[in-house]
Amino acid sequence: MSRKAPVRKAFSLIELLVVIAVIAILAAMLLPALSKAKHQAQDVKCLSNLKQIAAAGQMYMNDTGQMILYCSTNDMSSWRGRLSPYCTMTDLQICPAAQALTKTISANGSVIGSASYAWGAWPPDSSVAEIGSYSINGWLFSYDPNLDSTSGWATPPPGYVTANPQFIFNKPASVLRPSQTPFFNDAVWWNEWPREGDSPAPDLSLGQADNITGMQRCTIWRHGGAKTATSFVGVQHIFGASIVPRESAINISFADGHAQQTKINDLWTLYWHDGWKPSNHPP
Repeated sequence: MSRKAPVRKAFSLIELLVVIAVIAILAAMLLPALSKAKHQAQDVKCLSNLKQIAAAGQMYMNDTGQMILYCSTNDMSSWRGRLSPYCTMTDLQICPAAQALTKTISANGSVIGSASYAWGAWPPDSSVAEIGSYSINGWLFSYDPNLDSTSGWATPPPGYVTANPQFIFNKPASVLRPSQTPFFNDAVWWNEWPREGDSPAPDLSLGQADNITGMQRCTIWRHGGAKTATSFVGVQHIFGASIVPRESAINISFADGHAQQTKINDLWTLYWHDGWKPSNHPP
C-alpha cells in the first residue's frame, strides 16, 4: 500500500498579518528602551571625556602652579594646546551626543556649534581646523599681564572680564569651592564667561545668539530626558525661566575633577567666578 505524503499548509494572509502586527508591537516596545540605552551610553562617554580633560587641567596647574594661560597669538593654544601633553585631546574633544561638524571651515574662519553639532575653528598659521564640543570656564584662565586688550591677543577676552579682575580665579588656591566651580562643559564654543545676570539662550537647540560670550554658550539641550542632540530637539524657544524644559541638561566637569550632568535651570546655583552669588532660578 502506498502512503500519501503529508500536506504542508501555508500561512494564510490573516496569519501573516497577525505575525507582522506582533513584530511591530514588539519593536515599538523595544525601541524606546534601546534609544534610552544609547543616550545613557553617550552620557557616560561624555562624562568620561570631561573627567579626563579636567584631570589634564589639574595636572597642568600642579606642574605650573598657575591657571591655564589665556591665548596669545593663537586662540586654540589657550587650553587645548596647553593640555595636549597631558591627554590625547583628539580622542576627547567631541561629545558623542554632538555630531561631528559637517560644514566647511574656511582658513582662519570658524563655525559656532549647537546642541546637535560640534563647533569648528581654524587657528592662525595652522594646516587643519580644530573641532570640538566642550568649553572652558573662562574665569579660570590666567592672563598674561604683559598683554593688553589691543595687542598680543588673537581674540581679546570680553571687556567685562578685564574690567572685573576681582572675579578671575588668579591661582588654583583661589578656587574655594572646587566641587561647585565648573571647569569644562558642553557648549557651542571653546570658551565662555558666565555672569549671574545672563539669561538662557533663546533657543536651546542652538545655544548662543549674537555671539554672546556668557551663559548662553552652554544653555543647550544636549543631554537629559528622551530628547537629546542625536534626536534633534527642534526649536525650544524660551521667554522666561519658568518654561525652560526641566529635563534639559549639559555635562560639566568641576575644578575638583568630578563630572556630573546638570540641569539648565541649576547652572546659576554653581560658582562660575570668584564672588558669584548663586540663584535657584535663571534671570
